[in-house]
Amino acid sequence: MNKKILSVLLTLILCLFLVGCGGPTLTLEVESITLKTGETYEVKPIIEKAEDTSFVVVAQDQAIVSVEGNIIKALKAGETVVEVSLKTAPDAKASLKVVVEATPKIEITGEKSVYVGDKITLAAKLTDLEGIVTWKSADKEIAKINQSGELEGIAPGKVAITATLGDYTGTLEVTVKGKPEIAIEGADFTTIGGTVTLEAVGKYLDSGVKWESSDTSVATVVDGVVTGVAKGTTTITADCEGFTATKEISVYA
Repeated sequence: MNKKILSVLLTLILCLFLVGCGGPTLTLEVESITLKTGETYEVKPIIEKAEDTSFVVVAQDQAIVSVEGNIIKALKAGETVVEVSLKTAPDAKASLKVVVEATPKIEITGEKSVYVGDKITLAAKLTDLEGIVTWKSADKEIAKINQSGELEGIAPGKVAITATLGDYTGTLEVTVKGKPEIAIEGADFTTIGGTVTLEAVGKYLDSGVKWESSDTSVATVVDGVVTGVAKGTTTITADCEGFTATKEISVYA
């Protein structure tokens, strides 16, 4: 073998050796991805020649995407670049272009129930939309709503409230409830160890009545049944959704 051929072979062997002994590398399976707002993507880099394969993911524009560990989450429409690099070898890195597409939607927030005659204010949360929504009640005999989102209960029932902007609509079902009217009927006295049964009467008491004695050392009350404990007086309260009625009970020896 002449010297020239031997020199070429040695050079090739040396090049192969140097390439094989190169530093750590990090590559990505794709150069770009497209997400819709709210979607996520898991970054799985291909890492070679590295004993420590831990890596970091950093977004250039954190208003468009957020990063937690190796999970990218699309926040709003736009484009940004995400850098992926080895912790122990920052020069081993790759870039990922992220395109976030708009997914317009309208979400109505606020209380989902109101009493007849009372008012609540609803709000429209816009995602990837800009403008002023149009409010509408599906049944104005149950509830009416103005263009500021202020809703008034008219009659008991359920009604669909919509907020519309262009081709997009958000819907919320609102329950209009009758305002409880409550009174207590029954005797206003008992004896020690004796009982008296009280009754809560009125309108719109379907959600139930809670009973309470102001002085349980004089008398207790369970489901409207008052039991005398000691001589004296106590006030019995019947409560339905915060609407109350009271009755003073005397306990005799």
